[in-house]
Amino acid sequence: MGLPVLPRVIIMFWGFWPVSEFMVILFIIWIAIFIWALIDMLKASKESGWKILWFIVIVLLPLLGVILYYFIGMEQGRKRKRKGR
Repeated sequence: MGLPVLPRVIIMFWGFWPVSEFMVILFIIWIAIFIWALIDMLKASKESGWKILWFIVIVLLPLLGVILYYFIGMEQGRKRKRKGR
């Protein structure tokens, strides 16, 4: 029985490295978290300068950028919302 389409695409993209189902699941989860961070950052009621800065951080430093945005960037948005009430 052959592999489903997605693992085949990932194997072709990664070349000769062996890919387990666990790695495929982690990859899919990571892509979902990355996309969520970008969408959340774009929807946030932040000034344009902050959005551009967070976009650059998230895209250029994907793992660190998403972690920093989760702990720092989202908190900045929550503080601004509280002050606006």
